[in-house]
Amino acid sequence: MLNGISFDTGLTYIAGPPGRRWATHRPHTPRTLKRDMEFLRRAGAQGVRIHGEHALPLLRASQAALRAGLQAWLSPRYIGRPAREALAHVEALAAEAAPLHEAYPGRVVLMVANELTQDSAEWYRGDYEQRALALSRDILLGAHPRRTRTLNPWLSRLAAAARRNFRGPVTYAAPFWEPVDWTPFDIVSLNLYQDALSRWGYAGRLRRMRQQVRLRRPSAPSFGMRQTGKPLHVTEFGCARFMGASLLGGAAWRHFRLAPRRPGEQAGSVEWQWREIKRAGADGAFAFVYEMARCYPGDADGKDDRASYGLVDIAGGRVEPAPAFRRLRELWKEK
Repeated sequence: MLNGISFDTGLTYIAGPPGRRWATHRPHTPRTLKRDMEFLRRAGAQGVRIHGEHALPLLRASQAALRAGLQAWLSPRYIGRPAREALAHVEALAAEAAPLHEAYPGRVVLMVANELTQDSAEWYRGDYEQRALALSRDILLGAHPRRTRTLNPWLSRLAAAARRNFRGPVTYAAPFWEPVDWTPFDIVSLNLYQDALSRWGYAGRLRRMRQQVRLRRPSAPSFGMRQTGKPLHVTEFGCARFMGASLLGGAAWRHFRLAPRRPGEQAGSVEWQWREIKRAGADGAFAFVYEMARCYPGDADGKDDRASYGLVDIAGGRVEPAPAFRRLRELWKEK
């Protein structure tokens, strides 16, 4: 199983006033990128999923990962943008990523998008948090498939745009609620977090994904049927750093304010998810996330890290592994 981790090159989740703004950007330099990628290689990582909203930081971080001997999975995100803007962006990024694939064959993957029904403003309006709330409501009411019935046509167009210039593997990072048709893609890529609902069926869901064939036009969100012969990677798993975060999965950043800090829960949840992913026979797993400089809407200074999914902290130019990263490093050593 590929040992992976995600790496943030800067995202603006909410572009609002100071009390609402949420931007994770921490400037990266060639020196810090070299430091971080070599640190990950020494720790046992084999691949890095590099996500961000601008092409140049994505490409620079990918070059640093490849030079360090790692796989680079380029993962653009389109937070708050309509899906049509993603088409031109993906085609341009694919053209710039093509030389990397030629120089490092077998080590570059292009992800056309991430969780489009949440990231993009194509299906839900408002800022990132408002879209997340509206999406959660529709999932509970069963209205999500009808609301997002145009998702698969958009994904097909994005895959076609990527392939005009890029000859390497192409994939898409999908959440559990999207009934994705994997026909246009080379790899099935799933973002799958432990939470209160998935605790007892996490590995089973992944095993079913390996055994079943996705229908071309899925009629219900029975997410996870896998195209025969396609690799299956979990492209996000992780946990925040407060008590109860392991029950909340990817939504923990919305519910941390009354909870005490508990890094040990993050470490335990990361280990549990990694072992379940391996037990299910997945081909790779990317822990979320290397560092998370800003953790929630209105986070101005990054001092309160309870909502952080970050696996390391960086202070004074030094990389300080969190307990969860130390646990992950030991897991990566297992055969």
